[in-house]
Amino acid sequence: MNHTLDTRQLQTLVEVMRTGSFHAAAESLCCVPSAVSNRMKALTEAAGVVLFVQEGRKVQPTAACERLTRYAKMILALCERAVADAKLHATKFPLLRLGVIDTAAGV
Repeated sequence: MNHTLDTRQLQTLVEVMRTGSFHAAAESLCCVPSAVSNRMKALTEAAGVVLFVQEGRKVQPTAACERLTRYAKMILALCERAVADAKLHATKFPLLRLGVIDTAAGV
């Protein structure tokens, strides 16, 4: 069993829970509903728990899904903070431009 959680899957989970449906989440994420469904299937397999139960044409989140969603929000926020912090402390290197004549470049 693969326990790797993908941030795209976590973001999709958060959107499904926020919007209440795979279709609405797909619209919000600018993708097709089948992509949302595939991401949720992969996340279900990675987590090793049932995240949604089918009730007619709707899916209902399980308690495990609600708990995972809370962690997903924290993980995504931490990812954003990590990138922002890295950018804040990044060493700025001056841009080096190289000019090459066509014959030296082999063009």
